[in-house]
Amino acid sequence: MKMVHMAEPKKGIGKKTVGLLVAIIVIVSVGAAAIFILMPKAKFEVTSVVVTPSETFVGETVTVSAGVKNTGTADGTYKCTLVVNETELETKEVTVPAGETKTVTFEFSKATEGNYTIKVEEMTASLKVRRRGLLPTLHVGDSWKFSLKNVIIYTFNFELTAVETIDGIECYRIEVSMTPAYQGIISSMTAWSDKSTIDMIRMQTAGEYSGFPYQGWIKSSFNYLQPQWPLEVGKYWKVTVTTNTTITVLGSTTSNVGTETRLYKVEALEEITVPAGTFRCFKIVEYDVNNVIQQTLWYSDEVRIDIKSISQESGETRELTSYSIQP
Repeated sequence: MKMVHMAEPKKGIGKKTVGLLVAIIVIVSVGAAAIFILMPKAKFEVTSVVVTPSETFVGETVTVSAGVKNTGTADGTYKCTLVVNETELETKEVTVPAGETKTVTFEFSKATEGNYTIKVEEMTASLKVRRRGLLPTLHVGDSWKFSLKNVIIYTFNFELTAVETIDGIECYRIEVSMTPAYQGIISSMTAWSDKSTIDMIRMQTAGEYSGFPYQGWIKSSFNYLQPQWPLEVGKYWKVTVTTNTTITVLGSTTSNVGTETRLYKVEALEEITVPAGTFRCFKIVEYDVNNVIQQTLWYSDEVRIDIKSISQESGETRELTSYSIQP
């Protein structure tokens, strides 16, 4: 019998085969990478951050608006994170079509006063939070315009022109003009407001009455039994006011001294609309010693002055029509 010898298979893969496989793998990898690179992709950048308002009060809501732009070639979704003083507050997702910009908004409030840095990605903005009801700080150049309505409608202009010391008291000097002349007599006045209380401690005027020149001074002192500032809902204070009025006409001077006690109470914090706008105000009611209401006024932290008052005695209503103050 003739024996048939079977050839044994060669072990391993030839070098040519290995090289071919490597080449195929390289070609596939390069092709896949090229396809990946050429695929449409979304790419995002935060283009702006705006805080509204940039100055607010403790416990009141502010809005942060962030502009998110998709600079890529495909629509995509971006996670936008709000950071306040290095603390992440909230993350929102926004879908932005390729080449477009969308706005993401956040709302929050702060329980403590201070200066805060608002950040979304690398874009930043500033926020100042103040406590309501603090003694206001005024500046030279601040001005306010009021309408006073009784039988006649008057226009009052107030402008802070200087800071100076009167009788040892540091005061704001305020120039006041009135159109038409108030009660037909007073068309202008200079007033001095105590910086520590905002009370008008001096008023000076001059003009003509019935064709005769006159000069008038009113000097007031205030004795507080409780402090007025800071204002808070439910707070009350009592103050005794002594007023010395001096009038000189044709060289003849007459003086009168009067003292009265007033009681004030902060009854509410509410929104009030006047011609100058809508403001959140402390509603303050003034009573006499018999607990009879004398006037009601509304104080605004934003404007740093009473924006409205109603006198129960005279029936006059005073409202702010415009203003200009420094931050």
